[in-house]
Amino acid sequence: MKRVTTAPLREYSAMEIKEIRKKLHMTQAVFACFMGVSKKTVEAWEAGQNTPSGASLRLLFLADNDPDLPQKYGIIQNEYVPV
Repeated sequence: MKRVTTAPLREYSAMEIKEIRKKLHMTQAVFACFMGVSKKTVEAWEAGQNTPSGASLRLLFLADNDPDLPQKYGIIQNEYVPV
């Protein structure tokens, strides 16, 4: 029988969440869509009023370690609009 283990979920501070969002070059609204939560939730995370849990922590970990992840998997698509 093969044993499978997973890395424990890492917790992120308000400042770390904001740094990840900025590293991804996203506004709070776009980051909220990427994370699958509301903009108010992202605001609360970054203000330290609430903390992410479960799948949100895992997605934060993945995005922190691979800032190209949203584009790689077509979650976020950059479109250039002529000015």
